[in-house]
Amino acid sequence: MKPVSQCRTEFGLHLRSLRDRQHLTLRQLDELSGAPYSMISCLEHGDRAVGGDVAANLATALGLCGEERETFLLMAAATRRKDRLVGYARTLAPELVNFVPRVLARFGVNLEAVDACEVRLQVDRERPEMLPKLPAAFDQVSKAVAGEQVGDFLIIDAGGKRLVCALLVVPTT
Repeated sequence: MKPVSQCRTEFGLHLRSLRDRQHLTLRQLDELSGAPYSMISCLEHGDRAVGGDVAANLATALGLCGEERETFLLMAAATRRKDRLVGYARTLAPELVNFVPRVLARFGVNLEAVDACEVRLQVDRERPEMLPKLPAAFDQVSKAVAGEQVGDFLIIDAGGKRLVCALLVVPTT
C-alpha cells in the first residue's frame, strides 16, 4: 500500500493536470469550487489531505463525471490517513470496516506490511494451489463454532436476517 505522502503527491499532480486541462487558474477553480485557492495550491503540491466535501466540490467544478469522477474521489480519499475507503464503506458500521483488519492482526499479519490485495471470486480456477489448504482452514472454523478453538465471527443483522461471517486465513506460501 502506498504511503499517504505519495498518495498526496500523486493526487496533487492529478489535480493540477485536470485544472490545466480546463485552462483554469487557481483563483478560477477557487470561484467554481468554493475551495480557497491557497488550499488548492497546497493540495497540488501534496502538502495536505483533501476532505470528502472539498474533493466532491473540486470534481464538480472540474466537470468530472462517471469513472473519472470516481477515480478522482478515490485518489482524494487516499490522501486522508483515516479515510482511505471506497465511498459506500464510509457509511458502514465500524464492525464491518474493521472485521478483516482485526482478524488479520490477530493472525499475526502486520497490516503496515501489506503491499497489495486482490479479490478472487473463483479460487479453484484462478489459484488452484490454494485448494489443498482450504479443508484445514474450514476445520479451524468448525472448531471455533463448536467452542473448541478461539475464532472471530461477525454477526450481522440485516433486513430481518441474521448472518454470521468468518474469515479464513490460509497461508499459501
